Formats: sequence, structure tokens, C-alpha cells
Amino acid sequence: MSIGFKQRITMFSGVFLTLSLIVFAIISYYEMKTNIRTEIEAKQSAQAKSLKLDLENWFNSKIAVVDALAKQISTHPEKTKEQMVHLLNSSKQGIKAEKTYMGLQDGTMIYASGKTPSAGYDPRIRPWYKKGMSVDKTSLTEPFMGKSSKKLTISAVAPILENGTKIGVVSANLLVENVNKKVDATKYKGGYAFILDKTGNMIFHPNNTSRGKNIYTLNNTFQGLKSAIETNKRGIYDYVSTTGQKKLLAYETMDNDWVICLTVEKDIAFKSVEKLLFLLSITGLIMTAISIILLSLILNIQFKP
Repeated sequence: MSIGFKQRITMFSGVFLTLSLIVFAIISYYEMKTNIRTEIEAKQSAQAKSLKLDLENWFNSKIAVVDALAKQISTHPEKTKEQMVHLLNSSKQGIKAEKTYMGLQDGTMIYASGKTPSAGYDPRIRPWYKKGMSVDKTSLTEPFMGKSSKKLTISAVAPILENGTKIGVVSANLLVENVNKKVDATKYKGGYAFILDKTGNMIFHPNNTSRGKNIYTLNNTFQGLKSAIETNKRGIYDYVSTTGQKKLLAYETMDNDWVICLTVEKDIAFKSVEKLLFLLSITGLIMTAISIILLSLILNIQFKP
């Protein structure tokens, strides 16, 4: 069965129009997806930086007080218990620490509360003391579970100097509920924040079961994240979660080498683009159908005997 001239024109016009609309939809889709990704990356990076600055300001305010405390202790040659308890208490109240205490090279241990140390307690073998003696400025320990508070805690430790020589360490235990609240508050549709220590352990995470796990060992896609963090202090990283979800992560490295991470599901982040593609497809089909009908009518009128 032969196809008439009018039908051929209609068919070729329909095919050409359909292909044109497909090309337009594809170009629009990828251009919009690129623009939205750029916006998402910028927003994620800005939020990561904001959380980083917020946490660093909180920690730095505590570190400054502990640093000043170490210097004050150094000005007291005798370092009597009465003098030290007064200084330790003042600083404890100033930064709302859970407890403050100090240890000296001769094994002396003094608490802000003035309590007597347990029999056989030697501060010199404790992690906080060793940390303080190994640094030249006030530093933070890794998070640990407080023995008395039973809460996640970080110690700010500073070496005590006398004539330029380290003679002991002063420490302040900081309950990190504030950090948890700030991390938990950074939630949005399809995304959340978490913090890694310098080895990749998740020390703060909205999901309690994820805390303490090493992110680099969860699946192969996180191996690239380790390299990215070691290469750049901030950046964007694409990965696949352990549940198979494709995600986009922005990270910022803090001064103490913790890494602030903000992650979002791509399916949710790019949902508007998928809607656009669907609308473009429907619109294209409707426009093609209408165009073919109108073209057929015009040809029928033009070539009417």
C-alpha cells in the first residue's frame, strides 16, 4: 500500500518534530541537573563550613580558658592544694566543665572538688596526662565515655610549664551534648550531618548504631573518600551507601582533624529534575500530536480538489 504525498509530509514532519523535542528535552534535563547539582554542592559546602565554624568557636572558647588556667597554675611555685582547687573551680564554672583536675610529675593529683584521689591512682599513666605532656599547646582528646558521668566526654588538656619545662598537665572534661545537639539539628529532607575523627571513625552521628564504626570499612566506595580527605581539607564526594542509595557528601576538616560531613540522597535532591523530564516528555507528546493534527488539516485544505 503506497503512502500519499500528504501522508509522507505529515509523517516526516512528525518525526522531525519529535526528534527536535527529544533533543531539547535531553539538553534541558542535563543543563538543569548540572545547575541544581552546583546549587546543592554550594549549599552543602556552606552548611558544612557553618557547622565547622560553630563547633570550632565552641571548642576554642573552652580551650582558651584551659590555656589560661595552665598559665595561672605556672605562676604559683608551691602549687598548694588550696591554691589549685580555687583556680580549678573558677575555670570549671567559667566553661561549665563536668570536672577539672591536674596532675604533676611527682604523681600529685588535685581535683577541683578537692576530693582525695583513690588509693594508688597515678595521673602520669592516664591517657589525658600523656596527651598533655606530648603537646605544646592546649589540645582536645578523642571522645570517651566519662567514668562518673556515663556520658560522651572530651578533655581539653594543657601542659603546665615551669621555666619552660613541662611539670604536669591540667585537664577539663567537657560533656559534648552540645556537639550532639548541633549535629542532630543539621537535618533536612534526605540528608543529615555526621563527624569523623582523623582515622575515619564516626564519633557523632544521628544514628546511634553508626557511632564508633569506621566509615572507610563500610564499603568500597568510601575508600575514595579517605583519599579525598587526605588530599583536600574540604570538598564534594559521590558515594553509594550500604543500603545502595546514591548520595552526595560535602566535607570540611576542623583544626583538630575532625571531619564535618553533610550527606544527601541524590534521588531526593534531584527529584525536581526528574519531574521536569516527565513534564517535558508529556508536553512534547502533546505538542507533537497537536502539530501533526494541525499539519494534516492544513495539508487537507491546501490540497483539496
